[in-house]
Order: sequence, then C-alpha cells, then structure tokens
Amino acid sequence: MSNFSQKCKQLLTENGASVYHFSNIYHMDRTTLQRMVTGKRLPGKEFVTEFCSHLRMTPFEEESLLELYEIERIGTSRYKNRLLIKETIEYIGNLQQQEHIFPSPLVLKDTMTSPYADPVFTKGNVDTFHYLSEVITRESFRSPDTGNPVFYTNIPTSCTAFLTELKRVFFNSSMTARIEHLLTLHKNPEQLADSSYNLNMLKEVLPFAIQPHLGYSAYYLYSGSELPDVASCLWPYYLITTTQVILLSADYNRAVIYTNPELVRHYTEEFQLTLKKSMPLIYQAENVCDAVSFFINSLNGKKDTVLYTYDSCLCLLRLFDFSLIKSHFKSDLILQIIKEGILKDLIVQYHQENNIHAFLPLSALKHFYETGELSAKYSEFLHPFSIPERKKVLEKLYQLCVNGEYFLYLLPDTYFSCQPQINFEIHNDSTISMLPLNSGTIFSFFQISESSIYDAFFDYFTGLGERSDVIKPEQTIKIIKKYLD
Repeated sequence: MSNFSQKCKQLLTENGASVYHFSNIYHMDRTTLQRMVTGKRLPGKEFVTEFCSHLRMTPFEEESLLELYEIERIGTSRYKNRLLIKETIEYIGNLQQQEHIFPSPLVLKDTMTSPYADPVFTKGNVDTFHYLSEVITRESFRSPDTGNPVFYTNIPTSCTAFLTELKRVFFNSSMTARIEHLLTLHKNPEQLADSSYNLNMLKEVLPFAIQPHLGYSAYYLYSGSELPDVASCLWPYYLITTTQVILLSADYNRAVIYTNPELVRHYTEEFQLTLKKSMPLIYQAENVCDAVSFFINSLNGKKDTVLYTYDSCLCLLRLFDFSLIKSHFKSDLILQIIKEGILKDLIVQYHQENNIHAFLPLSALKHFYETGELSAKYSEFLHPFSIPERKKVLEKLYQLCVNGEYFLYLLPDTYFSCQPQINFEIHNDSTISMLPLNSGTIFSFFQISESSIYDAFFDYFTGLGERSDVIKPEQTIKIIKKYLD
C-alpha cells in the first residue's frame, strides 16, 4: 500500500466508516473506493476531491492528502522538482521586491597579510569566514585603475554565507565584481538520495545571476555515479583573487592563505584551464544588445521553437508592433541601447512563433485592460497604452488564441506567493531562456542548457497546465472576449 492509500484508509476509520457504508451513504462507486484504500488503483482527482468533501477533516488534512495523491500520481522525484521550481521562481520574486538593505560594511582590521608573507592559517569557522569577508571587502576598495575585482571559486552553493557576502559588499559598490563559479553537477541525479540535486544547485545560484551589480557566471563539470567525497580531501575548496589564494577545508573550519604572486598566477592559470573543460550552466549577456543578438542567433531563423513561456505581463514582442512599442518609449536612450534594427528583427522572430503554451497571471491581463500598463517594471520606460491601443492588442491576442496559434493559460493570483518580474521560455532545443526585469534596465538575459534541469522545467510547465486552479485556453478566450465587448 502507498502512503496515499494508507492515509485514505486511516481517514475512513477515524470517521467511523467502512467502504461499504461510505459508498452507500454518499453514492460513490464502491469498487473505485475499495481499490483506492487498498492501493490497487489510483482514481482521478475529482473522485479524491469528492471523497474529501464527505469526510470530517481540516483544510490542512485535505491539503496533505491531495499532496500524497499527487506524489502517488507523478512520483516523488517529479513532485519534488515541480515544487522546487515553483519555490525558485517565488524566491526570485522576493529578491526583486526587497529593498536591498544590507548590514553596514565590515570594519577592517589590520589582520591581512603583507605581500610575500609566509602562508597564513585560520582556525575555526568564525575566523575563516571573517577572513573571507575581509578579502571580499578589500577587493571592493580597489582602485578603478586596476580593473574590477575578480573571484574564481568552487565554493559550493550550500555555503550561502560566502555568496551572500559578495552580494552585500558589491551592492553599494561603484565596481562590478566578476565571479566565475565552478560547480559539480550529477549526470543522473535520480540515482542520488537527493534527486533534485542539480535543481537545488540552480536555485542557489540564480538569485546571484540576476543581481545587476554582480558579474556572475556559473560553469559545471559532471560527476560520475557518486558525488566526490570532499571530507577525505585536505583542501577541497578555493577562492582565487588577483592577489591571494585561499584554500578551505571541507567543513570551512580551516583555511590557508597565500599571497605570493607566482603562486596566485599558477592557480589562476590552472583554474582557467579547468574552465575550458567545463560547460556554462548560465550564459549571461553583458548588455541588452548582446542579449538580443545572442537570442536571435540561437533561434537561427527557425520557426516554432518556443514550447512554453511564463510571462509576468503580456508578451511585448509577440503582441505589439514595433511602431506601437517605439511610440511609447519614454526616452530615445532605449533605442541607443537596443539598436532599432535588432529590436525589429526580434519582434519579427516572435511574430513567427506559433503553438506556444503561455502562462500569464490573471491579474496582469486585468491590469493591462484597466490601466494600459504592462507591469510596474515596464512602466519605468514605457508610457501607458491608450484605450484604442489596448483594444487593438487584445483583439490580436484574441485572434491568435481562437486560431490555435497561442494557447494562453491564466494563473490565479494566489499561485505564486510573490509574483516574479521574469519571463521564462522553454525551447525545443533543450534550452531555457530567462529574462528578469530589473529596475533601471530593460532586462538581462540568461540561458540554461543542462539536460536534467531542462527536463525538470519542461515537466513543471506541462504539469502547470494540468492544474485545476489554472484557467485553461478555452476559458481565457471567453475572458478576452468579455474585455473586448
């Protein structure tokens, strides 16, 4: 028997009922009920929902039972992955809404080693992290003439204190740090006790990739059948700057610091050689123009490459003409950042995409209808659209949906605990594109092509369309028609 069927049997017993009496009283199919509580066959969700409605149970108990049902229906790994992806998207939304208030900068002490000194050793977790913090802070004080700070590291994402310190220090800095992070992913995470290992890794690094003040790049190597046992290694982790090499023990309780320039140079060269053997986990464009160019080139003129999208607002490139977009820019500076020809090419490419299954918050559609604004972020550089312009856009959306070229699902406002200002695209070439909207910029751009992560995101969006609380395309058409009337 599964956990789900055992729980169903327990609830029946607690309610003082048997399968025979329960099915007779509430007119439920006895055979289906018997097979459900014995674990012989899983019924449809409607049957389980009706079963719950006739039991004396709290909302929490009903939610727990439906969770067990979903785990039984799709499997533990897929359920965990879907939940983790949702949490990751919500986490991005939370970061975007934070006011970014960080503690005061660290007060530096004269504990740093002088040039060419013998190696320095730290002992204890507090001492080690204090030294790391000093290194990061001092790098932020470098003269602009010497270039932006550079950090090469393989410190795992589970060491959140290190990455958080980087974000804290450089958020208010005039300099942008360049961080190259080498990670270890598993070829088949299903073999691990944590089947979401690769997804967890992505969840940890994405918040740092979307920070505009951190020039963060992540790379990965695959491990074999098992993850490396770092506990048996003397100094498994490292941080390399332009002036120092810091080697860390597996438990972060000890570190050894070298400042000899020759040693630093050799470590830097070895790291760069290792990067050549690795693959980029996240491609990050350096500017908006490069992002658009890279995206167009990746599509390579092909049609119908986008399978799923999540849009935080109506798709600007799919539903709006170039002339309409251009007329609403608040400043010509935007067209200096994005060359006009490139923007036109991108709009043309999107207008060729068909059969897209798109997900949009219901509130975003309503907000555009009522105000002419796409979102708060877009309003920073786009004037609101007039009522006739809104009608024109909604008519185009309606026609695309009716013709079966655009399948629009509307998410309830309660689905995400925090609405993220980010667009996701799942492509048919096993890549994921992400376009987070940041204050003061149009967007940044990331692309992920690791296969296990792609498979998990594809499954997530497939499952999202099956949820009972998500408005399906047929009903969406009726809502748009109501707006037009």
